[in-house]
Amino acid sequence: MELIDEGLLNTYNRALERYVNTKEKIKPSKAAIIALLNSYASKMSDVNFLIKNKRYASANIIMRTAFENEIYIRYIFERNSRRDTRATAYFYSDFQKLSDYLAHLDSTDNFNSKELIDSMNNAEKNVLGKFSSVNDYLNHFRQNFRKCFRFNGNEKTKGLNFRLFNDTEPFQQCKIDRWKWYNDDKNTSNFRSLVLRLKYADEYMALYSPTSDAIHSDGLRTSLQITPHELSITEKFEPSMLTFFRGSILENIKYMQRSTNDLQAINQLKKLYKQGQNIFVANYMYNRGKR
Repeated sequence: MELIDEGLLNTYNRALERYVNTKEKIKPSKAAIIALLNSYASKMSDVNFLIKNKRYASANIIMRTAFENEIYIRYIFERNSRRDTRATAYFYSDFQKLSDYLAHLDSTDNFNSKELIDSMNNAEKNVLGKFSSVNDYLNHFRQNFRKCFRFNGNEKTKGLNFRLFNDTEPFQQCKIDRWKWYNDDKNTSNFRSLVLRLKYADEYMALYSPTSDAIHSDGLRTSLQITPHELSITEKFEPSMLTFFRGSILENIKYMQRSTNDLQAINQLKKLYKQGQNIFVANYMYNRGKR
């Protein structure tokens, strides 16, 4: 059975643990990077589990989300000079999910955002943490998100418009709430645009598009084997799809190494990268990757 080598995953997890515990203070940028790297590790373990149990359709779904996860990591690390800013934008983009949900409530006939906001603002257990209200939370995140975008000194980008709201004002969605966190060139308005910008079109066609059927429940008929007297259901999986993810494990260890100034950690991460590289060569370069 074709899997991602457990030794390779263990090496990745050890590298991630070392990276988390480097001497640098964990700022929003590093927190975002850790979240993405950790999510990738979790998805790879899930893929192995699902393949072992022959749940290939579910494995395809996880691989699709893992591809998105890895593209985000590669975008952040594409330019060292922009790494922290891009990761910070990812961190602060989280407010957009709440904004979308509140706007959706206001678009329905039976619900509105005011009831939910009032319950959050007045909750005995402060669900908003250090923030005094939903508007206070949105103000903080919008402000910090906006600081991540500079376009040749032009601060008047309409898609990034917002204003600050006091605690008593009703919720209002702002244009910035729909600005993609990876759109730092004004042209990257969706995930496919990001993939093309980073020049991963081939990987997109090999990994992202084929798994669309599993995500959207399209093409389920192809999993049925029908004869006049029998019906059977089979799930399909293409082992070559794992090649990208194995290589990404090594790439991510290199990214960890590049994004710390902790010399002791750098040396340990170099050793772990070499260890992972040896596992990769031994198991996959010579077609011995079956488990």
